[in-house]
Amino acid sequence: MMRIVYFLCCLLGYWVAGTAPAQACAPPGAAQLTLQALMPDVPVVYVPAAQITDRVMASANNEQQFGVLVHQQGGKPSGTVIFTPQVQYQAQFGTEDTDQGRCIWVTALNYQFTDPQPQLWVASELPPGSCIAQEIIAHESRHVAVFENAMLRLQSQADAALRLVLSLPPVQVAYGQEESGYQALYDRINSTMQPLIAQYGAEVTAANNAIDTPGEYLRLSNACNGEAGRYLH
Repeated sequence: MMRIVYFLCCLLGYWVAGTAPAQACAPPGAAQLTLQALMPDVPVVYVPAAQITDRVMASANNEQQFGVLVHQQGGKPSGTVIFTPQVQYQAQFGTEDTDQGRCIWVTALNYQFTDPQPQLWVASELPPGSCIAQEIIAHESRHVAVFENAMLRLQSQADAALRLVLSLPPVQVAYGQEESGYQALYDRINSTMQPLIAQYGAEVTAANNAIDTPGEYLRLSNACNGEAGRYLH
């Protein structure tokens, strides 16, 4: 009789184990976030007007040149802002095995959207310290302020959005399909940041166009008793 009871207990234990709920991914701990979406200090660099033209003509699509940043004075450009923010990021992952597959989540994220070497170019045909050179620097500095303010807003928005993404549940994939799990986590990051970066681009475009008006071009042409036309001819 004791043997029968023992056998029934063993069957019961097997049945309970076999019908237990599948093990879910445990919530991830707080991920470490390092975010840089800021504009460094912008030095003033004097270069030939022809070099300004060549740089603008060869600029990549993501470079914030807009064409309107190049001001024609006597047929030659007098200045421009060189700022090429690009996305770079690295992620570290944690994993945990369950009876249904492997759980994957982000443990640390280093996200950067910046340009480490922005520059404010002024045509070297304009004497440094001259009245017109100072006018051009003041004008281009208004564009620099546009980028700085937009980057500050992006930094704040991205910080909140990425922290929310990093708090989402881990992804769970079958063993041998880990690459799809990593890709899903990358997709979360990209789909969060792409609209914010697009919004940044639209903001700086509108703000820079508001600065570069026909009236502003006329003012620069006439500034300092028409110095620009004498130097850039």
